[in-house]
Amino acid sequence: MPRTKGSKNRPKINTTNDYASQIAKKAEAESVVKRLLASGMSADEILEKLK
Repeated sequence: MPRTKGSKNRPKINTTNDYASQIAKKAEAESVVKRLLASGMSADEILEKLK
């Protein structure tokens, strides 16, 4: 009998948690940038900090 395609040893990942954590990280980064801009830091200074 032929085997089915796909690996049975593939790790099972809960994709909803992965998407949620990625969105949370982007939202956190956005709030940090907004706070730095509000404190008077220029966009160039923020880019230097991120490097």
